[in-house]
Amino acid sequence: MEYTNFEVDIVAAEGVHIVGWPEHIPFKSPSAMTTSQHINDIYNSWHEGKAHWARLTPVELNKLNRRLQNDEEAGIPIRKSRAERSDKGKKHKVRKNPAAAKPPPKK
Repeated sequence: MEYTNFEVDIVAAEGVHIVGWPEHIPFKSPSAMTTSQHINDIYNSWHEGKAHWARLTPVELNKLNRRLQNDEEAGIPIRKSRAERSDKGKKHKVRKNPAAAKPPPKK
């Protein structure tokens, strides 16, 4: 799931949000969490039905889209950009496809 750009890529794009995420736990990928207790708390919230997906109402979705548009117009980034590849701008080796070099099987 997309955690970095969650508000833009999931909430605004799909019109859904998470209700009941434990308040004492920052919203980030479970793989980035440092304590197993946080992961257990998140799991228990989903398992017990406290946390769940909910569809935004059209009014909520319009309000969110307007806020994102206003932020973007004000120069506030609404998306966190991805890091560039470490090999950007370098020449790449052409990989030979070993399957293409073999002749077709005889029948």
